[in-house]
Amino acid sequence: MESKSVIQKPQSRVYVVDDDQGMRDSLLRLLRRLEYDCQAFASAEAFLLQFTSDTNGCLILDMRMPGMDGVALHERVLAINPKFPVIFLTGHATVPLAVDSMRRGAVHFLEKPIEPTALVDIIREALSLDQSHRNRTRERQELEERLGTLSPREREVLDLLLQGQRTAGIAQTLCIAPGTVKLHRAHIMKKMGISSAAELIRRMFEAQLAAPASDRVAPTEAQ
Repeated sequence: MESKSVIQKPQSRVYVVDDDQGMRDSLLRLLRRLEYDCQAFASAEAFLLQFTSDTNGCLILDMRMPGMDGVALHERVLAINPKFPVIFLTGHATVPLAVDSMRRGAVHFLEKPIEPTALVDIIREALSLDQSHRNRTRERQELEERLGTLSPREREVLDLLLQGQRTAGIAQTLCIAPGTVKLHRAHIMKKMGISSAAELIRRMFEAQLAAPASDRVAPTEAQ
């Protein structure tokens, strides 16, 4: 068992869905001993009553349960929150079942009885994945909001920057003076809250907000 001295208390919640009360109680004792915020449910239906697209954390899910089983719940979870991490538990593991669950986005597939240290390592991985996804989503939303403050001409200049064009090329494409391009670039940097074009380009591509090369800006009248 891992010592508390190396445990970092997570900010998100670990959810457990298992119809076996003994397994639920055992997992909750382990998670609470390690200071995880956790909650358990006896059925998939009970979990879905409070699960939303804004739910943070990860799900430890029993594969086989009466009523809605783990596979069906996983599909519902993905429909509501496509990036939510799921860790499957089962006492009836098969290779095809494990492969299929991983293809559908499961973080891991563990066979009962569970080794606690291995489970904790996987939970940490799942929570890290969830936080990384939410950070990317938050940054994308912030960038989208800032993009909305750009004028049509500034957006044209930005799109050409993202396509790799330099000042002279942008000026020629848009039929404006190079000095005007530089002025637009300065306004773009200020509105986007980013100090350099290189950093802006990197963040735009990471957030998948850069226009594809086929959407190159057509020349317009000078402004």
